Amino acid sequence: MLAQLNMLAQRRDPIMLANRTFVAFSLLSILVGGLAPRQAAADMVLNWNQVATDVLVANTSLQNPGMASRSLAMMNIAIYDGVNSMTPGAELFYNYGAGHSSPGLSGSAEAAASQAAYTVLSAIYPDQQPMLDAALATSLGMLPDDAARAAGVAQGAFIGQRVVNHRRGDGYDS
Repeated sequence: MLAQLNMLAQRRDPIMLANRTFVAFSLLSILVGGLAPRQAAADMVLNWNQVATDVLVANTSLQNPGMASRSLAMMNIAIYDGVNSMTPGAELFYNYGAGHSSPGLSGSAEAAASQAAYTVLSAIYPDQQPMLDAALATSLGMLPDDAARAAGVAQGAFIGQRVVNHRRGDGYDS
């Protein structure tokens, strides 16, 4: 199964990568239950996937399978790259100017994941801003208010916006 997941990742299929990321973080959550930082990152991924699902249910104008797939893929790519950007040498889905290998920035991976998810969903679903604002406040409220969180938020906002920019003009609305 891991060989199949790696093959899919090499093709850089956004929807398959989003599914792979969700499964990987879910498995990570189960396998490292005793490791608090990893558990927190995995929980952020699960929490933001639940937020995205709630947004999809609440938004009736963009409620279709294609838009749901696109939104979840974009959000999970942003989360994946946000978390991985904090790990030296980790693979990034998009090239942010230095290739697909992470420089290993210092900051909170959980904050980067939360902010990246929020940035993507806010761009796609501006009418759901109150729900998204509350989810971000809850997510960030679970983290210490320190320099690591601030750095993670900045990186997450950068990555989230870049994912949105990469997908502009992709023909989803044609």
